[in-house]
Amino acid sequence: AQKSLLDNYQKDAVNLVVVMTDGKNDDPTGGLTFDQLKQQLTKNAADASKQVSVTTVGLGEQVDYEILQEISRISGGLAFESREAFDINQVLLSAVFSQS
Repeated sequence: AQKSLLDNYQKDAVNLVVVMTDGKNDDPTGGLTFDQLKQQLTKNAADASKQVSVTTVGLGEQVDYEILQEISRISGGLAFESREAFDINQVLLSAVFSQS
């Protein structure tokens, strides 16, 4: 998602990716390893003229919030927790509007 936004970057817009996850990699092909993801995020963040931050929202009790915080930190985004289903609306609003 971040790469797609970088490829279609809009200078006068908020270019932001919000990832909502339970923290589990359910991709049957495996996808990127965490180290590969960190490398890609670091590479994408190198161009200061095109900043696309990744804000993460962890859903539930079993999420590895440290990993989500690291993803957000590398990309210049924020990390949020939504341990209970009822607070997701507030968390999502905070995630989106704190980046504008």
